[in-house]
Amino acid sequence: TYAAPWAGIARVWTGRQQMGLWPSRDAFARARAAILRALALDEDEWEAHRALAGVITWGDWEWLAAERQWNRVRELAPNHPETLAGHAHFLLLTGHPREALAEILDETGIDLTDGRHRRNIVVRGGGGEELHDLLKTTFRVGGATFRGTRPRPPCAHVEQVAGEEGVARALKQKRGGICANVV
Repeated sequence: TYAAPWAGIARVWTGRQQMGLWPSRDAFARARAAILRALALDEDEWEAHRALAGVITWGDWEWLAAERQWNRVRELAPNHPETLAGHAHFLLLTGHPREALAEILDETGIDLTDGRHRRNIVVRGGGGEELHDLLKTTFRVGGATFRGTRPRPPCAHVEQVAGEEGVARALKQKRGGICANVV
C-alpha cells in the first residue's frame, strides 16, 4: 500500500515545524492529514503511528493520549531505533528520567546515569515542577526570570562535554531540554 509514503509526508511536515520552516499549527495539521490517510490505508502502519505519537506529543501536548499512542508504536515496532528514541524522549519530557535513561542504555549501550550529558540546569521530579511544566510559563533561577518557549533538542557540544562518542546521537529525537527567554 501507499501507507508508508503518507507517513513519510507527515514526518516531512513535522520536520519543517521542528526546524522552524513552517508555522506549528499548519505543519501539525498537514502532518495529521497525511497520517490519517496512511492509517486509512493500513491501520497497522507503524511509521504513521510514530508520526501520530509525535504530533500528539509536540503539537497537542496531550500527555495521556500521547502515552497511549507511544504504547501502540511500541507494540508495532518494539525494537526500532525511532520507537526507542521517541519513547525515551517522551519519558524524559513527562518526568520519567530513569526509564528514559534505561531505554537509551538499551538502544545505544551508553550509560548516562552519571548525568554527564547535562549541560545547564537540571529539573528533577519530586519538587512539583517537571521540565515540560516550564514551557509557556515564567520561572526563576536564582535572581533571573525566564519564560519557557519551546522544546530543544541537544546540540553537538554535549558529546564533547560527556566525553563519549555517540552521546549526541543517543540524545537526539527530542530528548533535549527547553529553550527559555530571559524576561
